[in-house]
Amino acid sequence: MNKIELNEKEYFVGKSPDDINLDTYEKIRAVMINRVGSGYSYSDILDITSILTGIPKDEFLENSPVVFDEIFKLTKWVYDINFNDYSPKDYIEIKGKKYFYDDDESNLTLHEYIDADIILKDFPAENQLSAVLAVRLRELNKKHKTDDINTQMELFKTAKLSSVLGFINFFLSKEKESQIPGQLFFHLHNLALMNQEALEYYHNNLAGNRSCGSLPMKMYSKQIKSWRKTLTKYSV
Repeated sequence: MNKIELNEKEYFVGKSPDDINLDTYEKIRAVMINRVGSGYSYSDILDITSILTGIPKDEFLENSPVVFDEIFKLTKWVYDINFNDYSPKDYIEIKGKKYFYDDDESNLTLHEYIDADIILKDFPAENQLSAVLAVRLRELNKKHKTDDINTQMELFKTAKLSSVLGFINFFLSKEKESQIPGQLFFHLHNLALMNQEALEYYHNNLAGNRSCGSLPMKMYSKQIKSWRKTLTKYSV
């Protein structure tokens, strides 16, 4: 931890994911996530620096930009965290209790899939990561219950960021993968429905027109083969 003295007060600033908890990072991520692809404004950087250091924004605003810049340099590591650098451990221990995860997606219940999907779509950014952990991590022989999410979420917020990054990386990557087959089947289904109309129109209006030839059907057939080839990668 880095020690900072500002306006006769002492503050301690983390040097790595080992030094902050998930709650702090979720608040930072809530600022970051709205700026993906557009860069951070001065106001964003002020917010993130204040969250990470615990220094009120007013304290910064009343001091020189030079002072702020020196403190900001101590926080730059948080912008460079890469989830892919972390892998999940066998379990995480919080307050004397061990919480495990199942790396076999086929063992997940529909209940867990639905709750995880709702969290990623509807929960505010400052609660998403801890809530996903609340769904996917649990004590041995305990079943998932939606009513337990808020309690478990607050528990996981207290965990060191470094201890949960591997789980977060694993769960979010799996969540994205699990959505792919469903999306592909949805598109293939739509193509099949479109083909019923296309076939009828083709035979009724274009079949005798040599200028059209068989191009429409060849294009459709090519598209279907492409989707089927992709789908086979996800077949059981």
